[in-house]
Amino acid sequence: MRYPFNQLCYIAGILMLFLMLTEILRLAAVLPRSRRTAAVVTKVRPATPEDVTRQKAMGFGKKKALPLMAFVAYSVEGRNYFSRNEIPVPAGTQVGDQVKIRYAVHFPDMIVERSFSRLLLFAVFSLLFFLLGFLL
Repeated sequence: MRYPFNQLCYIAGILMLFLMLTEILRLAAVLPRSRRTAAVVTKVRPATPEDVTRQKAMGFGKKKALPLMAFVAYSVEGRNYFSRNEIPVPAGTQVGDQVKIRYAVHFPDMIVERSFSRLLLFAVFSLLFFLLGFLL
């Protein structure tokens, strides 16, 4: 019964390794080719506890006040874009306020997030799963 658990740990470690590699690719390929722009908040809602834990894992949540989640609209080269997913904004942000976002140059409808902590998190979990599979 010992070997299937080891194999599951190795599979989980390999999965985390692939997630780490995709994060490296995203940070190395997409982030340098992104631009900053001002976006107008179109809809705001309070953050739920799930949003706060997800933001901490992605590197957000450094402020003490609970952030809000918002949809934004922005313009790139005369074309208007609306965010498909919610992004965290500082507490106290209201509809109509401007926030700074980063978008991918080749895909302006994609909002880019910086997340070095997510890369570190994947690396640590990959290492832990490999060690767990090796030691047990």
